[in-house]
Parts: sequence; structure tokens; C-alpha cells
Amino acid sequence: MGVIDKYYLFITVFFSGAAVLMLEILGTRIISPFFGTTLYVWSSLISVTIIFLALGYYFGGKIADSRPEWKILYLFIFISALLILITTKIDVLVLLATGGAGAQFGPLIASAILFGPTMFLLGAVTPFAVKLQAGDLKNIGVTAGNLYAVSTVGSFFGGVATGFFLIPVMGVEMIATLFAFFLFAVSGIWFIKKGSFRSKALLVLFLVLILVPRFGVALPPAMEIVYKTESAYSQLKVVDIQTYQGTIRILMSYGSTQTAVDKSSGESLIPYTHKMIAAVLMNPSVEKVLLIGTGGGIVATEFAEKGIETDTVELDPEVLDIAKKYFWFRESEKLHAFIDDGRHFLSNSSKKYGLILMDVYSAYTPPAHMFTLEMFTLAENSLSENGIFVINTVGWPAGEKAVLQHSIYKTLREVFPYVYVSYDNPERVDNVMFFASERELDSASEIVLRDLTPMENAVVITDDFNPVEQFSTQIIEEWRNANIETLGSEILLG
Repeated sequence: MGVIDKYYLFITVFFSGAAVLMLEILGTRIISPFFGTTLYVWSSLISVTIIFLALGYYFGGKIADSRPEWKILYLFIFISALLILITTKIDVLVLLATGGAGAQFGPLIASAILFGPTMFLLGAVTPFAVKLQAGDLKNIGVTAGNLYAVSTVGSFFGGVATGFFLIPVMGVEMIATLFAFFLFAVSGIWFIKKGSFRSKALLVLFLVLILVPRFGVALPPAMEIVYKTESAYSQLKVVDIQTYQGTIRILMSYGSTQTAVDKSSGESLIPYTHKMIAAVLMNPSVEKVLLIGTGGGIVATEFAEKGIETDTVELDPEVLDIAKKYFWFRESEKLHAFIDDGRHFLSNSSKKYGLILMDVYSAYTPPAHMFTLEMFTLAENSLSENGIFVINTVGWPAGEKAVLQHSIYKTLREVFPYVYVSYDNPERVDNVMFFASERELDSASEIVLRDLTPMENAVVITDDFNPVEQFSTQIIEEWRNANIETLGSEILLG
């Protein structure tokens, strides 16, 4: 093997490793709009990646032993590039076909179909490269170690480049096409260098596939995507829906609705937000309010207009930009916005608030670290005298499926002597709100407070023992189905 071939093999292995982690990270952006950002989505992608890489390692080694030919290696690379392009064309079709498998197994099946074959071929690259570079068994350990190290460094590069730099500025399809081009270039240069007749045919095939339109779904005439972006945390959409009563504007994070307003009046159309606003009536001495989770900024704006000093904390800066551009959110002397994780903000703040409201769902999934004993203790320490801590959740207030809500209640009772729930419909997935304080509270305005007796299998949620995502499985499934029934699957994939 010549020096040029040796180092070109390292380049090959580097870019194949980069493509593996790029594809794994992009997989969440492809699957999450339909299934949400659940533990099952991440687990499916990681599991599919590992098992198909393992199969690729095994069969790549066997093929390399029987036919140690350079052209086979670069054919694997080229086919991987084609499969990445194909994935970006048919992802919607596959998601629609696997949606019936549910929020648990749907992501697993979709991941296997969309990413399994590509991971298999990319997994075959490194053992094949080891066979080609190993001159004799004396140096096989160093050879294998070097090549796997380069592949792993490539994965690091692919992960950092995709997550830190590319997703915030490029669309998913463009990023995938970019990495497919790198793989195509690596294989194409080798074929051209060897004077293979395949090079021209492969170039034509690659270009034709780029030009093939992506399979998509048409939105109903009454719906329009006004704005769409990929932030570091989510896929965000602003959607206008025409109804006979006027235009509804909604903010979506992946597949779930975060904010819905009447476009002409700016009034919130989500009932629980009115309860959050009315909560101030329970503590007439409120001077400062903290909202953890901004959404469209409707609730924060309402408090500020009442003359109450209001802080709002939002993790995703893109959400805040959207609130300002599309939902009339404006910072002022009374309204201050902070970009931070809500728990981190509380741990570093010395302010005392008469009212803390938490509404922090990421797509369909509650961020687990925000529903623990430790988080609730931070909130209690940040309340002024007679202060109230309000949490919005989605689920059931009663029945065997209500274990998450009952566990949240049980955990709150470890911190606050008085905890109440408020809900409108106990028969289906709906907003279940918690009101916690150091004093007794009375129902007020639109808020009917109820007591709750925790079910036997409810647990105290802590940083050490945190089954929030497992307890959310049935909630996610029903909430997702309700969203599809109301808005249609087209808007989730548009």
C-alpha cells in the first residue's frame, strides 16, 4: 500500500465516522415532529445505531476476509451516500406508515427503516479498512487501533458540527445532503483516481437523486405555515389556521401546540392560561411574578399590563424571538425576559416572587429535572410570604393512568403543606394544574381547587429516582393522537 492510499484510507474512515453521528443526531429532528422528543425516540435511535453498526462490523469483516478489494469498500461508501439522500426523500412516508405502532414502538420501527441500512454499511467501513491496511498480523493491533480512533474522532467532528453549528443555521435535508456529498466525494475521487468507468455513472446517479423531490404532504387550504425553524432545542413552527370565526395562530414545538391565540385580538385560546392569569387573585399582595417557560408570551404580557413586575425565563432563544415577532411579546419596564434553564435560574436568583408559574413542556415531554423534590424546594425558597407555586401538566387527575400527576402531587406535599389540583375534564388527557403554598388557598375566579388522595403507586420524584418520562408514556400517546385528530398529521410533517 502506497503512502497516498494509506492516508486516503484515514480520510475515508474519518468521514464515515462523522456521518454516523450526524445521522444519529439528525434522526431526532426527522422523527420527533411526528413522535415527540421522548425517551423512546432517543432510545430507538441509539439502539438502532448500535445494533446496525454491530452487524456492519461483523459482516464487513467477513466480506473483507473473503474479498479484500478497495472497490468494494468505496462502493459501500457510495451506497451509504445514496441511502442518506433517499432517507431525506421518504422520511415522511415512513413516519406515516409507522405512526400506527404508537409512541413507543413507532420510533423504533421508523428508525430501523430510515437509518438501519445506512448504519450497517457505515459500520462495515472500518473493519474493511483494517483488512486493507494490515500488512501482516504483527501490526494488526496498531492498525485497528489507529483506524477505529480516526473513525471515533470523525464521529466527534460529525456530532459537534451537526449539533453545535449546522442545525441552528441549516435545514435537516440540507445537512444530510452535505454529509452525503462528503461521502460521495470520498468514493468518487477514488473511482476517478483508479480510472473506473463507474465514476461518471455514479456522478449522474448522485445528481439525479439530489434533484428528486422529497415526498411530502399537502397542508389543508385553511392552514399556512407562517414560519419554521430548527433551533438548538426544537423544531418550531408558527401556523395560521383559518376558521369561520377568524384566524387562529399557534406555536408548535415538534408536534405539540405550545400557544394558540386569536390573531385579531391576541387572546389566548388555551383554557389553562386563563387559570394561570387568574392565580394572581389568590395572592392580592403579589408584587413580582416569575414564569418558567415563555411560549408565545401571552401570560407574561397579561401580567405586565396589569402593572405587575414580571420575569419570564425561556431556555430556547428562538422561542423568545418568535414570541416577539409573531405573538406581540415586548419587554418593558415591567416585563423582563431571561434566556436560561428555569431550575438554573432559580438556583442563581435571590429574588422573591409572590407567584411562580411553571409551564415547561418540550413537545409532548415534561423535562424530568423540573419535576423533582429538589426543584420544588428551589421554587419554595424563591417564594415571598404567602407566595404560590403553580405548575401546569398534561395528563389525568384520576384513574390508573394518573400515576404521573399523583407522583407530582406527592412530591409537592414533601415541600408544601398545602397542595391543590385544578382540572376541567377528568375523562381524557387534559391540563391538570397544581397550586402549592405555605397557606390554605381558596378557589378564585375560573379556578376550582380540589384535594387529591395520592394513589398507592405514586412516588416521590427526586434527582436520583426520576421516572417522569416512563410515567408519561400513555399521556404522550393520547396527547399525540388528540393533536393529530385535531390538526391532522399533515401539519406535523409539513
